[in-house]
Amino acid sequence: MQNSSAFARLVGGVGATALTLMLATGVHAQEAPAPTPTPEPAAEREQEIVISGSRAIVDGTNAPTPVAVVSNEQLKTASPSSLIDGLNQLPVFSSSVRQNSTGSSGSGQGGNGGNYLNLRALLPTRTLVLLDGRRTVASSIQMNATDVTLFPQMLVSRVDVVTGGASAAYGSDAVAGVVNFIIDNKFKGLKVEAQSGISTYGDNFSYRYGAAGGMDFAGGRGNIIASFERAETKGINDANARDWSAAGWGIIPSTIAQTGTTQIIAPDIRTNLVTYGGTIQSCFPTGVACPIANQSFNPDGTLVPFVTGQYAGSSVASGGSGAAVRTNLTTSNWTNTAYLRGQFEFSDSLTFFAEGIYGDVNTKYVGAPSSITSGSSSGIIIYRDNAFLPAAVRATMVANGITSFRMGRANKEIAPNVNRTNTKTWRGVAGFEGKIGGDWNYSLALERSHSHYHLESRGNRIIENFYNGADAVINPATNQPVCRSTLLGLPQGVGCVPIDLFGEDSASPEAIAYASGTAIADLYLDQTNVMLDLRGRPFDTWAGPVSIAFGAEYRKESARQEVDPISASVKNGTGIRGFPSSANGQPGGFALTNPQPIDGEFDVKEAYLEAAIPLARDASFFHSLDINGAVRYADYSTVGGVWTWKAGVSWEPVDGVRFRATRSRDIRAAGIAELFTASQQTAGLSARDTTRPGAPAVAPITRQSRGNPTLSPEEADTFTGGVVLTPFSGVNFSVDYYSIRIKGAITQSTLQQVIDGCAAGNQSLCDLITRDPGGVITTIVTPFLNLAEVKTSGLDIEAGYRTRVGNGQLSLRALANHTFELATTNEGITVDRAGDMGLRDAVAKWTVTGSATYQHDSGTTLFVQGRYISGGKYDSTLGPTALPVAQNQVPAMFYTDVTVKQRIGPPTNGFEVFLTVNNLFDKDPPIAPQGAVTIPRQTNPYFYDMIGRYFTAGAKLRF
Repeated sequence: MQNSSAFARLVGGVGATALTLMLATGVHAQEAPAPTPTPEPAAEREQEIVISGSRAIVDGTNAPTPVAVVSNEQLKTASPSSLIDGLNQLPVFSSSVRQNSTGSSGSGQGGNGGNYLNLRALLPTRTLVLLDGRRTVASSIQMNATDVTLFPQMLVSRVDVVTGGASAAYGSDAVAGVVNFIIDNKFKGLKVEAQSGISTYGDNFSYRYGAAGGMDFAGGRGNIIASFERAETKGINDANARDWSAAGWGIIPSTIAQTGTTQIIAPDIRTNLVTYGGTIQSCFPTGVACPIANQSFNPDGTLVPFVTGQYAGSSVASGGSGAAVRTNLTTSNWTNTAYLRGQFEFSDSLTFFAEGIYGDVNTKYVGAPSSITSGSSSGIIIYRDNAFLPAAVRATMVANGITSFRMGRANKEIAPNVNRTNTKTWRGVAGFEGKIGGDWNYSLALERSHSHYHLESRGNRIIENFYNGADAVINPATNQPVCRSTLLGLPQGVGCVPIDLFGEDSASPEAIAYASGTAIADLYLDQTNVMLDLRGRPFDTWAGPVSIAFGAEYRKESARQEVDPISASVKNGTGIRGFPSSANGQPGGFALTNPQPIDGEFDVKEAYLEAAIPLARDASFFHSLDINGAVRYADYSTVGGVWTWKAGVSWEPVDGVRFRATRSRDIRAAGIAELFTASQQTAGLSARDTTRPGAPAVAPITRQSRGNPTLSPEEADTFTGGVVLTPFSGVNFSVDYYSIRIKGAITQSTLQQVIDGCAAGNQSLCDLITRDPGGVITTIVTPFLNLAEVKTSGLDIEAGYRTRVGNGQLSLRALANHTFELATTNEGITVDRAGDMGLRDAVAKWTVTGSATYQHDSGTTLFVQGRYISGGKYDSTLGPTALPVAQNQVPAMFYTDVTVKQRIGPPTNGFEVFLTVNNLFDKDPPIAPQGAVTIPRQTNPYFYDMIGRYFTAGAKLRF
């Protein structure tokens, strides 16, 4: 009944929307709308901006660089939720950062709720994203990439994906390739779209609506287009909303004595010796009898024995009495975007154009449902004179000579830590374009972008205040609880509120307000870009015209981040009894987030030259032969001058068989975050301490990342080579091999790499590790360094077939990627993440997307898509002593999507309704836990669908 009710809500909502649109525009089921001017064919409108891995080549059929071209209609049919979601279903983007992957447990933090394209799993920062061939400002300093959510989806005509190295042609950062969104900048008419969606479980409700219009003026010499779109997804806040998530799967470290392995994947993950009411973990002084150990506090202050779960490790267990800390499955987000573009043709040689974008992206997600304090690194020391200590417990302490005990507690009153983000982006471009003489085209443009990212991390435990309030004693003058520091007249006692921590929900509202606060960051990113491009055909060879493109670019980027005073402070436990010694001197006063100030800028001057030269036409075994070359020089204010280049060849021995190959040198200079970020921390992580016998697993560990202004540019060598077959009309097949090797890759060592390097004798890495008095790792610093080599190679395969069947058109298309390796060498240790399906920065060995579309002449369209993700290891670095062999396998997944559309009226002007079902067979994701040990995310949101069967229905109107 729940499923049918959800579906009824969906259909009812869209039906009302469709009816409203029809009534408002006079469109009836049996008649077409009044005639309007027929828009120009897309091919005619876009022939001057075809991108083909080159700025010199207009006709992409002879380009040496592989390019995938996907239309707006294809992308939205595959995933009507957004054009971007459809793009992310393509094999080359299988590891992209998406809005739904933003959340807790280290998954997607820093993504700001945006969509960041990640070609070949080489990270978004190595994918150059363009809008009509021009850059826009980054939306996230951590990603150092553009949020493509901002682009006007209703006016995007197609997306071109250049999958070879393209730095020489398009600019720095195109190590993995280029994604260029092409705007239909001569659109005429009006189109309106509205849709809503809901899962088969009645949650994750979404809606999207928008309008786009365009018109000519001044006799066709001028043109203006505009659009506005709003979208919202409610997200899934209930961690138990799916059977697979309610099972609570996660990783338990430190289980070797019980299982023979250092960790195990288990259900019902709960904190060990940590409850919502508090659990006594140990007594002091050391060696004293402790009859109250391993007992937990009830709400009334009485004690109950703590039941230890199965496979109990240092921080979590399977089952037992511990707190089951869960978080949201998917993020709630809402977006508003607006776009305006105008142009006026004064003459063939001079056209003025200007465009503006405004984007407003918002997210809300739970960072940590509880603020966990446990063990020697953060456990609460309760002294015998504590004002709130139950009398029976105090009597036991006196009888046994116990002066204090350490308590573990999941402080859910102070949490949940709810993160809200808002990113506002403004982008303006203005310039001139036209022809010089009869053979040259030019474009001169100024782009100015500004992004303001605002973060509020609410319900965040203030470390000093929490431990200060926890040390509560009785004021003999009033016989009321008071902070010990207040009673002693210490500066820390001013404003202190004593906290009752015995029993669930025992803390008062005043104490919660004192012990928690909101971490705030305001990040301002600015980009200024001046671009001059010229393209022409100055002369012919015996085989045809030579195409040349050259130009120059100046770009300046700056970042400034302002943070709240607590985040900017340094923890100081002076005068606070029981304050964890490992926290002293650590940056940031909150338990989580602690953004730090940032202030930095750089600029770069670039110039490039590219040529495409035909060498043969219509000769024996040389139906065509073309070569293409490019060179670019970039002068950075941070690192000086660097060169990039590309050389390619395209050979068609006979009509319908074409071989192509490119070799390029690409670079990427460090971004603002990598250069200037102050210390940022991520808590609750785990690693194996290989510096100790038996390599015990340690959790929780806090990771501190830092920028490095002395970074050098990354340098990549790229090779692509393949064949394109078009044996007859309607059939195409291509296969391309690629190999990318990045030297001096800018990266941060993983926690495990730092520990392993220290164990191997690298003292500089040992210096990055902080331990508590017992020698247990508490914090590891991971600065950005040019210390890695990254290699990836594989195959891109595309096949298509189109033919008439009955009274309609049948189109078949398949895109596949096979990754041979995704290997990173760091500190002499090489790790290949191809096929590691339990990790974020990995890639499936095989990803295939295939579709069949039948478009009947009557206006009915049926679309069926299948998406295959190969199985693999959970983590290939985990041998049989680290994780049971059977658990180190993740099965393959296959998803099916279906769309049915009905058009009423002609193709160019009319009304259309559609219904899409994604994940038709409601496939649950495989169990592949990741993130913080104490707050597990049961699967990998970067690869797998966490929502289940999802219905989207909508209506479109164009006239």
